[in-house]
Parts: sequence; C-alpha cells; structure tokens
Amino acid sequence: MVSRANAVILSLVLLLTCSGCDLLSDFWGGVGTQMPEYDYQIIYHLNGGLNSQNNPSGFNAQRTTDIQLDDASRDGYVFEGWFSDEEFTNHIVNISRHTTEDVEVYAKWEFLYALREQGPAGGLIFYRDEQDEYSWNYLEAAPSGWNGTSTDPYAIFGYWKESPNASCLTVGTENTIGSGKMNTDKLVAAMGDSAYRYHDGTATTDTYAAKICADLVMQYNSNTYDDWFLPSENELLAMKQNLHNFSIGGFSSNSYDYYWSSSEEYGYPWLPQMVSCILNFSEYRSRNVTKQEIYFIRPIRAF
Repeated sequence: MVSRANAVILSLVLLLTCSGCDLLSDFWGGVGTQMPEYDYQIIYHLNGGLNSQNNPSGFNAQRTTDIQLDDASRDGYVFEGWFSDEEFTNHIVNISRHTTEDVEVYAKWEFLYALREQGPAGGLIFYRDEQDEYSWNYLEAAPSGWNGTSTDPYAIFGYWKESPNASCLTVGTENTIGSGKMNTDKLVAAMGDSAYRYHDGTATTDTYAAKICADLVMQYNSNTYDDWFLPSENELLAMKQNLHNFSIGGFSSNSYDYYWSSSEEYGYPWLPQMVSCILNFSEYRSRNVTKQEIYFIRPIRAF
C-alpha cells in the first residue's frame, strides 16, 4: 500500500518528469485519491483489437508535448495504425498538444495471412473472415500428404442409428461457412466408434470421414495441431474456389473423384437421413449421395 506521504513525493517526481501531467490522473486513481478528471477524452475504436496499456484514456489542457499512441494488438492481424475516421483516410501519427477537444481514433487492421498462403499448421489458407462474423479469422486446409500418402484417403460418411435394427437418423448438421466444426462434433458424438456401414445392416466401423478428421493430430514447426474437422458444404466449396481453382493444394480433380462434406442433405425430398453432400472439384455444385459411398477426405481447421 502506498502511503499518502510517499504518494505526494511520487506525484512531485511525476510532475517534474512528465509533460502534460496525464500520468498523474492515472496514478492518483490507482492509490484511491480523488484527482481532477482529464479535460478531454480519447475514445478508442479497436475493431476487435486490444489496446496498449500505455495509451492514456484522456489528456489535460496544460500538457506541453504531443501524445504518441502505442500500437494496439489483435490475434491474427497486423496493426496498420490509428486513424481519425472510420474510412481510414486520415492517419494519426500523434495527438497534437494544441488539441482542445475529445479525440476519437480508429484502429486499422490487415490480415496476417493472405489467401493461398501457408498457414501455421503447414496447410493453405482458403478463407478469411472479412466481415468479422466468426470467433476465428481463417480456415486452413490440411497440406497435401497430410495422411502420409500422396493422395487423400477414401472413407464412407457413415450412418447413425440408435440400435442395429433401428431406422437411420440425422444429427442436425448445417451447410454454411463456420458450421464444419459443429457438424463434425455432432457426427462423432453420435456415431462414436460405431458408424453403420449400411442403412439396412448391422456392420459398423470406426473409420469414417468425420472421425478421421477429428482424430487427426499433426506436428508442424514444433507445434501440435489437433483441431481438424470435416468441412461443411460451403467450406468445401470455398476450398475448391480458392485453392483447387488456382491449381494448388494437391486435390484430386478427376471427373469421378468427389470429396465428402460434413453436411447432411435436408433438402432431399424422401430420405434426408440417408444422404449427405459431396463435391467434385471439377464441377460447380454439390451432389447428394448415400452415406455408404466411399469418397475423398480433406480436413480443415479454423483459427
């Protein structure tokens, strides 16, 4: 605990060493002593970022130097500077000592990773959250050869039944960007180690598309990545558009080769629990097939 006598001494030192005395308000507030508020406020628009602890919340009219603002930070982004407007047209280097009004500043960010650039797990970035819709910033496809072979592996999608002789069920998946992780978690939680191979049989397997992705653990640059999942229909389409269409990623593009998504097809008019969505990277739309078919798999991750 700072005594009042020591506080007075420290405040005098600060008065002699700081310009504008903005630090005094912060200090006195920290020791519980009432001090005048700042004459003017600095309002920070961080746009998802984190402000520097060194940046003051305001300033006083008697200051004698300009205020130099430290950089903000944001996971997955590069700080591009402070601006006085939302359109980022007026870059602020400092807040002039002659300013006599409240100031608003806006943090500008640029993505750390470009599309088709190598991501932290060694794969390729194929989607960026440009509109800040999700809790993550990027989608990264597992690198070619992720399973130790030169081609992606085949597997079934698998059926879910509550018992061998029961009817097949859906688990409640979606097809949107951002739903692949949820889809995969639901599929693995429902089927566990016993996905049914056929809708009318009792044979099961622990090797199916969603589980292969969920079980994947990769080492890259001394880091471990175990957050992979089977992409949703629209995530798979984004991977095709931003990687395969640029001839990168090592995907199969033969006319008879398809990739599984994690999206069950609810638009199928008769038996939605029987089919799921696949995509041929040489085509432009997905198809519905029965879950016992064997197609390619490419895991992805979000970060």
